Amino acid sequence: MTRTSGLALALVFAAFPAALAAQQSDSVRSLSLEDAVRLALPASEQVGIALAERIRASGQIKRAYAEFLPQITLSGQYTRQIKSQYSSGSSGGSSSAPATCPSFTGQPGTNEQRLDSLEKAVNCLTNQNPFAAFSDLPFARPNQWNFGIAYAQTLFNGSIINGRTTAAKAGRQLAELGITSSQAQLVLDVTTAYYDAQLTDQLVAIAQLALDQSDTTLRQTELGFKVGSSAEFDVLRARVSRDNTRVTLIQQEANRDVALYRLKQLVLLPLDRPVTLTTPLASMETDSLTFPDTLLLGSQDSLTKERSAIKQAEETEVIQRIIYKIADAEWWPTLSVTSRYGQLAYPNSTFPGAHDFRTDWNVGVLLNFPVWTSGRYRGDAQVAQADYEQARLRTSLTRKLAAIDTRQVISRLLASRAAWVASVGTVEQANRAYQIAEVRYREGISSLTELNDARLGLAQAQVNRATAARDFQVALTRLELLPDLPIGTAGAADAANQATVGPVLPRTTTTP
Repeated sequence: MTRTSGLALALVFAAFPAALAAQQSDSVRSLSLEDAVRLALPASEQVGIALAERIRASGQIKRAYAEFLPQITLSGQYTRQIKSQYSSGSSGGSSSAPATCPSFTGQPGTNEQRLDSLEKAVNCLTNQNPFAAFSDLPFARPNQWNFGIAYAQTLFNGSIINGRTTAAKAGRQLAELGITSSQAQLVLDVTTAYYDAQLTDQLVAIAQLALDQSDTTLRQTELGFKVGSSAEFDVLRARVSRDNTRVTLIQQEANRDVALYRLKQLVLLPLDRPVTLTTPLASMETDSLTFPDTLLLGSQDSLTKERSAIKQAEETEVIQRIIYKIADAEWWPTLSVTSRYGQLAYPNSTFPGAHDFRTDWNVGVLLNFPVWTSGRYRGDAQVAQADYEQARLRTSLTRKLAAIDTRQVISRLLASRAAWVASVGTVEQANRAYQIAEVRYREGISSLTELNDARLGLAQAQVNRATAARDFQVALTRLELLPDLPIGTAGAADAANQATVGPVLPRTTTTP
């Protein structure tokens, strides 16, 4: 290896760690809440299903309108007759039998000559092929060409009159509401997952701070034990408290990973890719949460009436009512006009000539009237009536549930806001109390129990303030999206969050 190549290889190995660090740094994705929502919308299967339902509804509208309009069909057909029952060469026939016989004309002459011509005519008629005449008909020709155009127009149909197109339009409106509802639910899910990830990240920071404080307390206690100012019992309690805090930190780190996995799944990011959340949960030092007074000035009843779930139930009721009318109108007759124009050719060769085509044109009127269906139409009408009654009752039930759900959303917002206001200053006071307790313990004028209680109070105050900020942000988003959200989403996300996010430190009872 030359000196130059060795120097180049050394430079490559020297630059490799820096390049690897730069690559790792570039792979970290900065993600704001707006970016998360923007990435989640095209990646959502539920939104895609709702969009496909809108396409289906548009197709149903076109199909309903098509029943009013003429139907025109073009057709073309070629048939090659391999063997025909009317062929002169069919089994049972004589190949020598004449296809036709000349007309009989009496011959002048002697009686013998006239009798001979008569016998020849009778003999020809006796041996003549009886199917020979069919060979000139169309269905006996070996080659058949058929080009045509068919026309159909419905003149009267009871189901069309009773609103088949109206039902199709209501179905498209229902699909549009479904898209809006799916998008609103997705935005709420992404917002909840984002703030859950931010909350768990803060809980990890709180648990880490508590662990550092426990380590400091343990070192002070061990030092006091060495100089004789602390008992072995205090050292054991400080070590147990430190170990319990480490377990809590591990649990909060696991909760943070789960919350980030959920967020990455919604925004369609790789689960192993590092993510930095840039939208803060809230400022822990100042009152940074804005209260939506303008939103709450409106009547709760007006918010309830704007709920998309109620509109969906009403559109479903309209559709079921129209279906019931259509089923009840199946007894009505249908009237339509039809026409077919065709060009037919039966050439002796494979391809026809210009003069081989014949015109076939007909016009007809079709009337269908059900006389006896053995109860089928009546059964369909009863089924449609039952579906309509269920849709009507579901609409009434949806209105009642929407009224309760709206009030629950507003109540949760007020409660989270009250919790946030109540936590103002609590963290600062708890932090000051811990500093005083730490000094008192270090000076030997207080016990380890007092210090642990102060540390628990500080951690709990920090957790309460972070949780209140998360609850307020989610409740505010839910209120803003309330008109388009499905009913029953007020408590689902909160219940799931409380199942994964617990207090940062275990409440242990200690005695001085």
